[in-house]
Amino acid sequence: MRKPKLSPAKSKIFSPKPTKIVVTAGPTRAFIDPVRYISNLSTGRMGYEIAAQAVRKRFDVTLISGPTYLKPIRGVRMIFIETVDELEESVIKEARSADILIMTAAVNDYVPVHVNKKKLRRKKGSMNLKLRRTNDIVARAAKLSPKPIIVGFSLETERLVAHSRAKLKKKNLDLIVGNEYSRFKNPFGENKPSVLIVNRNGKSYRLPKKSKKEIAKKVLSEAIALTA
Repeated sequence: MRKPKLSPAKSKIFSPKPTKIVVTAGPTRAFIDPVRYISNLSTGRMGYEIAAQAVRKRFDVTLISGPTYLKPIRGVRMIFIETVDELEESVIKEARSADILIMTAAVNDYVPVHVNKKKLRRKKGSMNLKLRRTNDIVARAAKLSPKPIIVGFSLETERLVAHSRAKLKKKNLDLIVGNEYSRFKNPFGENKPSVLIVNRNGKSYRLPKKSKKEIAKKVLSEAIALTA
């Protein structure tokens, strides 16, 4: 007995187009002269872990990375930046076609007004450094149309809940992950931080002392759920 032929619609397996996820990670540098800069303690570990988890789920992943010791992730499109201006240009360009934007990068809020072309020499007395405020990249991304789902990160030394909720609302975010920093709580590098997660619907909960991998899985899951 001959087996019935399957129709083309049943004989093919159709897979949906991968969701494009853009992740930022690591620090930015604000140069004072050719060899000196203002930066922060970010290692990029959180952003790299989120990108790694996303590519394992077969999403289309772009990672915009500041200077870090971490190795590029196989299967992830890498964009390397150093300054706030470079980060802003890359984020806005990539976010226009993204479904989800996850901003873990630690950005300089202020940069020197003037960058010396030559190395500054030591002189007697003090030196005044005039700074200017940088653009709010995540707030600008939130004004895009269509707007991607945006996940922000908050690092606080006090009033974690209040400041994180305020940032979520002010910047029009869909999800925020709050970290605490103190003498006894250090969320940087390979440490296991306790984080606060708040979404746009007001739902919030804490993840006590989890690895960056565990946090990455949870953040990615929450972000994906908001696309539904």
